[in-house]
Amino acid sequence: MLCNGEGIMKIRVSTGAIIEKEGKFLLGKRNKEPYNCFWTFPGGKIEYNEKAEDAIIREVKEETGADFKPTEFLGYLDEIRTEKGHCVSLWFKGSIEGELKPDAREISEIKWFAYDELKRIKLAYQQNLLFEKGFLK
Repeated sequence: MLCNGEGIMKIRVSTGAIIEKEGKFLLGKRNKEPYNCFWTFPGGKIEYNEKAEDAIIREVKEETGADFKPTEFLGYLDEIRTEKGHCVSLWFKGSIEGELKPDAREISEIKWFAYDELKRIKLAYQQNLLFEKGFLK
């Protein structure tokens, strides 16, 4: 953590998964704050002493019920989330196996979206940056 002159600035490292199947992308609708009712790609915080690839496999399983197989590391987003902190998120592309069963504590609904639909929905955090970085094609 760093001091920003007004207090502690939190710097978090998280993971995100881009899961595409037949030209559609898997997203979940958040069921809690922040960004309640916004759509989000599966992912979450890396825990202490956890590898990034292990974290994204765990997070996708927790949020979707399915097993994630990372196939490619796409890069990172440097997301300034609040005045008191920001998040660096590491993004993976991959596939899933198994039945989709969202964890209702975090995700109220799971849905596949076509690329064009992604630009018209409310994405959580600053995931619109995924377009700018070229992670979504």
